[in-house]
Amino acid sequence: LPVAVSDSSKSIAALRALEEDARRPLFDDPFAAALAGPDAVAGVRSRGGDKGRIAIRTRFFDDAVLDAIEGGGDGRAAPSEWQGVLLG
Repeated sequence: LPVAVSDSSKSIAALRALEEDARRPLFDDPFAAALAGPDAVAGVRSRGGDKGRIAIRTRFFDDAVLDAIEGGGDGRAAPSEWQGVLLG
């Protein structure tokens, strides 16, 4: 991957990992810290995060995807433990 793409994806994963430390986290992403790596997590921490923007965006899209899956019109509900992942 180009360095800019790799750095960007690691930064987003690191911001997602920081949500685990929140008093009332908006989501649970047990893989975020591992995907980001310790350098990216440390870098995001040193910059003070992003004031929750990625956490809010993540929660919004997770809820939207789950709503679409659960109400997809085929009568089948998705298990509540599924996590939607958007690639691209």
